[in-house]
Amino acid sequence: MIEQEFKKARAAMKKLRFGPKVPVAKQREIYEDFFAVPRISCNIDFSREVIPSDNKNLSIDVLKPEFLFGAVSVLYIHDGAFTMGSPLGARNLCCSLANESGATIYIPEYRLAPEHPFPSAMEDIYNTYQYLYRQNKTRVSNIVIAGSGSGGALALSLTGKLREMKLPLPKALVLFSPWGDITCSSPEAKNYRKEDPFYNFEYVANNAHLYTYKSNFENPLVSPVFQDFSGFPPVFLQCGTREIFFPDFLQIYRKAEEAGVKVVFDKWEGMWHLFQSMDEYTSQARLAVIRAGEWIKSLSKSEDQ
Repeated sequence: MIEQEFKKARAAMKKLRFGPKVPVAKQREIYEDFFAVPRISCNIDFSREVIPSDNKNLSIDVLKPEFLFGAVSVLYIHDGAFTMGSPLGARNLCCSLANESGATIYIPEYRLAPEHPFPSAMEDIYNTYQYLYRQNKTRVSNIVIAGSGSGGALALSLTGKLREMKLPLPKALVLFSPWGDITCSSPEAKNYRKEDPFYNFEYVANNAHLYTYKSNFENPLVSPVFQDFSGFPPVFLQCGTREIFFPDFLQIYRKAEEAGVKVVFDKWEGMWHLFQSMDEYTSQARLAVIRAGEWIKSLSKSEDQ
């Protein structure tokens, strides 16, 4: 079953053509065509909010499920290797996550590289986090920061930034396939270049240079595998074993555990990068989101007991 789904997904993803020689504008178009879902689930209330900013007005998509469970809200940071992606592209996954978790989800349309390199995305995510509790959208102790791919990296990096600034930390982190090390220097990473049908090694290595300069690659705010995870909130880490970033997941998991962080490592055999967003190609996507949603629900349950 899994191998059949993998072959089907690989055939579909051949048209994505992500690579260093493809213009960024074209890559964004391909990415949106593949992931964007204009429709809103019938049991999701959709709205859009705008945060005034010196740089630009920061737009946030808000997805509120019909049935709320507890007081937890989710700040979701979309994927796209720092150069692509949007709230629209993340909508399919986030609608499912909202329903399964019973939480309102906020998805900021943060600035993308190369037009807006590091730290632009981080600044936008930080401003969104502050907005949620300063505008009384939710208590800071009820915010879960979630992210996929590069969004997972930003979730980890933001948490480290908040800790260093001695600001309130989120309640928990939910990480779908986070890109943890943009140095792409892990010997194991190259072994996955043919395993993952979504991204290839040359593409992600090139995107690292679009995001920031080489001497900044090991900055913990850029590559969270270099982060000290001491004092971090609980983490739910979900990934597939075919992912090009699988070595990054292992490093994040080990370092977080060594720092005393409560970590759930939810590993899905045979799955590829961002499989959670591809329910059209694999039944595992839905099951994975259900599991993540149940974990978010458990955060509210533990408060009630």
